[in-house]
Amino acid sequence: MPTYPIQPLPKLPSAASPTDKNVLAPKERELIDAVNDLHTRLAKLEQVPIPVPPIPVPIPPPTDDAGKILNLLEPTKTVAETALIGPDFARYDQIFLEKLPTTNTWEDNYYDRGVVYYARYARSGDATFLQKGHDIVLKYRKEYLEPNDYKSSPHWSQVRGLELHYQLTGDTASQTAVAAIYAQSLASFSRPIWGTPPIPDLANPQSSYMENRIQARCLQAGLSSYRIGASYTGEYGEFTPATWPTELRTMLNQILSVQKADGSFSWVQICGGQLNYMVGMLNDVLIEYYRDFEPDPRIPTAIAAANEYLWTTQWLPADQAFSYCSTLCAPNPFGTNVGGKEAAGDLNGLFIASFGWLYKQTADPKWRTRGDAILAGLVSDRWASNYSGSKNFNQAMSEAYRYFGFR
Repeated sequence: MPTYPIQPLPKLPSAASPTDKNVLAPKERELIDAVNDLHTRLAKLEQVPIPVPPIPVPIPPPTDDAGKILNLLEPTKTVAETALIGPDFARYDQIFLEKLPTTNTWEDNYYDRGVVYYARYARSGDATFLQKGHDIVLKYRKEYLEPNDYKSSPHWSQVRGLELHYQLTGDTASQTAVAAIYAQSLASFSRPIWGTPPIPDLANPQSSYMENRIQARCLQAGLSSYRIGASYTGEYGEFTPATWPTELRTMLNQILSVQKADGSFSWVQICGGQLNYMVGMLNDVLIEYYRDFEPDPRIPTAIAAANEYLWTTQWLPADQAFSYCSTLCAPNPFGTNVGGKEAAGDLNGLFIASFGWLYKQTADPKWRTRGDAILAGLVSDRWASNYSGSKNFNQAMSEAYRYFGFR
């Protein structure tokens, strides 16, 4: 077998030749200069402190009564600030005083008169309304809710006043009542029965009975319970602070799942139509959900679609009002006459806040223009003449003040 001797590697020169030195010397100098420059730059960087982003300081919750009220009901403006916007805005507060009912029984709390009073106190500074709010909320709780073991119909579920009463006074009985209303009755509506069956489902009257006001009242009770950490074990389950997030998300999914592509809703008991003012009520609760629980991106889209449908198909310009209902349902599958397409401007106050909210969200002036038109109808002589009754007064005044801050 042949062998292949390993040849030694040639010895490298110990130094570059004079010619090589002439070539390498300038490069060596450049390298040395670059390294020195880098050291200089690094030294300067070491002297400059690296900016540390500030740790956000949480804004403490308000401690004064007006601040607590506005923390829940904001945004709005004071009576004096509102008057500066224009005559229709000033007229709103004039009507409030002109039509203010003289009775203050628990029955007068329909559409949450307690909230109407609390908002007026925060906007005016008149402590008379703070006390009026406390009085009517306590009557509602002690004379209606507690004797009936909190078994309230959705129509008589007025939880925001109770929520505010607890926050303002620390009365834990009002905190308990908020969750108890849900646990004793409203939870029966908030299960997966929100959709519209293809035919009247007489075996499931709750489904056939469903409409947007019930959706709004159930969602409001869950949201209020979440905000104040309320708990109650009742007929429809145990509800604690840990359970409210799941309840809220489930309800939102159910509500949004039944909105039609054109923004409207269809209900069996309304012959496939919607009671328009109830959509306005639902929109206002969705706004609070978005602000206080989760900013679900589906909510602005849903509210915009609902209001676009309302404005383009249900607004009656000559009457400065929306139709009461999107259809005439006489009778419905259960033999009841529901709805009617007549103008109902005395309900304008239940629509207006969400138009302002959309303007704040999008900066699209059409929402403010439409909102101002709704307000003009609300304060017109034709419709203001209806506000003497307790129910009509509460409907007109329970939410409209929020528009002043949104716009």
